[in-house]
Amino acid sequence: MQFIPILLVLDAMVSGTLWMGTQPVDGGSITFHNASTTMSAPVDGSGKYTLSVPPGQYEIKIQRTMGGRKKTLAYKAVTLADGANAIDLSWPSVDDAAA
Repeated sequence: MQFIPILLVLDAMVSGTLWMGTQPVDGGSITFHNASTTMSAPVDGSGKYTLSVPPGQYEIKIQRTMGGRKKTLAYKAVTLADGANAIDLSWPSVDDAAA
């Protein structure tokens, strides 16, 4: 009998809420990126997002359109473990005033 190796890759489930101060942000997208993976998820009307990526270290980018211009905010060096990861993110309210 021959054994065939099976590679099992566990995913890191990521979910959270995008906040501006104490209010959830309506719309935009969240992207998790590293050397081998780029995955994006939309931010829903209540500021929530959910996605699944392989465990590892990621840069997170938030993209929103404000005042007709696309704006990006980056978080660096976020490490995700296999299983559930809860990551709430903040969008600075000063950008709203400048838009």
